[in-house]
Amino acid sequence: MNVLILVFVLVLPLLGFVRALGKYSENQCDWKGSGEYEDPALRLVHQVYMKCTKGEVQWIYPTSAIRITFQFLDKNTDFRLCIRPAANSLGADVYRDVPHGDIVPVILQQRPDLHYMNKVSGKEMQKITDAMLHRTRPQEVQCFESRGGKAVLLLEAQRNPLSLHLVASFDYVLEPLTHNLLDVYHSYNDCRKCNATELIREYCASDFVIKGRLLDITPDVMTSQNYIDVLASHIYRQTDSIFLPARNNHYRGVIIRPLQCMTTKDHSSYLITGGIGLGEAKAGCMVRFQQARRWFVEMTLAGLNECDLSQVMEYSRRR
Repeated sequence: MNVLILVFVLVLPLLGFVRALGKYSENQCDWKGSGEYEDPALRLVHQVYMKCTKGEVQWIYPTSAIRITFQFLDKNTDFRLCIRPAANSLGADVYRDVPHGDIVPVILQQRPDLHYMNKVSGKEMQKITDAMLHRTRPQEVQCFESRGGKAVLLLEAQRNPLSLHLVASFDYVLEPLTHNLLDVYHSYNDCRKCNATELIREYCASDFVIKGRLLDITPDVMTSQNYIDVLASHIYRQTDSIFLPARNNHYRGVIIRPLQCMTTKDHSSYLITGGIGLGEAKAGCMVRFQQARRWFVEMTLAGLNECDLSQVMEYSRRR
């Protein structure tokens, strides 16, 4: 076990000198901190608390260590925590805290040859640094379950005697555990068709809502997901830039849906809703557009709409 982590596990709770590092947003979803001006000799372990279902952690000039506690606002809710390191994440190893004071590695990064780097010229140093920032590293999502309504990650900074500008960062999502959890990481595993009430609820609250056609479907047995290439004519909402501009005022992006949903490609236009997490768009409701539009009109006339549905109801056939 690494000496610094051993100090954290055995000694820190008794010393009580943990300090807060940086600031995080009021909703406690995203955290950004810097160890640029911190003395590594102090060997501090900083405490960070997250109480959102998704967000981002960004640690600039990692120094010493950070202990991050993830928890729902309802403290009794157990969940699955999934993290995905950023493509340019460097400078820290990630461990998870497990019962009995043990730690388990989650992401261990290769350390550069600092002895060699001390001997090279400035130009060669820049090439080495660029290679570090662009080298291949594990990008897969790492998931594990909480215990007692909490999940704890330990981030330990790597030595950086050359003061390179390193940033360790990752996205995370928290998904409540259910009694019938079929997948490792995805929330949208219900393949049945949405009814009118469910579609309206999804339309009003989902991370993304689009009108689009399915161009191609690529099954992936390893992840148990279908990756669906979508051409969208309308973007009603997206909280992240999943669907990007394409030709003829359209948009294009990829959504994922479990293999067991047996998704098939046709020439129909669909109203598609879903959630965005760890840079992926997970399909929720997928209803043929004309059917969705009829439901919206009927539910609005009955006074049962939960938000403004006019963008779909006033659809023009020009696109």
